[in-house]
Amino acid sequence: MQHFKTYTCLFFICLIPVMLRSQDTVEYPDSYHHYGIKHYNGTVFAHTDAVQNTAGSRPWAIELEHSKRHTSSKAWNTCRCYPSTGVLLAYKNYDYDVLGHGVHLAYYVQYHALADKRISPIIRGTAGLEYNTNPYHEIHNPENQSYSMHVNASLQVALGAYFKINDNLFSDVVFAFNHISNGGSKAPNKGINWPSAGIGLYYSPDYGNVKNRSDSIPMQTFTNKWITRINAYLTAKSKTYDLKEIYMIGGAEMLAGRRISNLNNLLGGFEWNLNGLHIRSIEYYDLGGNPNILSVFAGHEFVMGKFRFSQKLGWYVFNQMDDEHLWYHKWGLRYKHNTNILIGFEVKAHKHVADYTSFTLGYAFY
Repeated sequence: MQHFKTYTCLFFICLIPVMLRSQDTVEYPDSYHHYGIKHYNGTVFAHTDAVQNTAGSRPWAIELEHSKRHTSSKAWNTCRCYPSTGVLLAYKNYDYDVLGHGVHLAYYVQYHALADKRISPIIRGTAGLEYNTNPYHEIHNPENQSYSMHVNASLQVALGAYFKINDNLFSDVVFAFNHISNGGSKAPNKGINWPSAGIGLYYSPDYGNVKNRSDSIPMQTFTNKWITRINAYLTAKSKTYDLKEIYMIGGAEMLAGRRISNLNNLLGGFEWNLNGLHIRSIEYYDLGGNPNILSVFAGHEFVMGKFRFSQKLGWYVFNQMDDEHLWYHKWGLRYKHNTNILIGFEVKAHKHVADYTSFTLGYAFY
């Protein structure tokens, strides 16, 4: 009997940590689901002479969202916050017959500062595809210089504040910059740019308290970690409005960088580019030039779990095909697989005009 009591006591002593973990899991789960609706109002920014006909248009949008708020220790250790990731479906009315309407499907990442507070500042990045109803047509819609394809890339960057009303209801207010274009795949492609303000309401069926991990979980550090990577990219572009002539564009990058925090990489490197249109121009006009283009670039990269959001600024060091532009900028989103392979897309632009959007494939050596 004495042994039975002893074993019983030992059993419950051993069970205590399991019970505590179970209680913690119930109180602080790894994620919560949110379902929401958001309304945007804005105004078109007519950024070039070609789209001055769109000035004064006041587009609006309605979004339906499903997101997951990540509240695990792993999520906290990545960004010192509890981020949200989600998908949205939106309807857009551009308030101008020439521009028509749009239906937008996208993925977004949102970071929450002051994660355990009732009010938290947020920053949000969204990327997706949009179906637009009224592209450029030389007869039926010649005034639309903003887009020329039914399907376009859609991007948004937003800043705002997130409010907890109670354990199931939430709201936010954001100021956003929205952009659509085909990345230069087909002309005309000046794009639609419109700053906007939005307000949203969200419901969470399973939300509870989020744990303040500031003192309980130390921040993992990746500071001073070197990065080496190679990237290749490929795309196609038409010089004419009717897509009768399509040219391939390809290139490669060699880059190095340094991880300076959990969320930030600094990058630099060299790029080689070959444009099929340049080769055709040399042959057709008997120019005798060299179509190969070399450049150097510097940039920054946000590290968002397995995603990499990059911004690069490049300078041409060898370019016999374009005397007009001395520099360019690139914006990219990549997914890093566990095998160190990165896939994604990147937009190249000169000043405010997109040149092309390319598919990228890379390998990281770190």
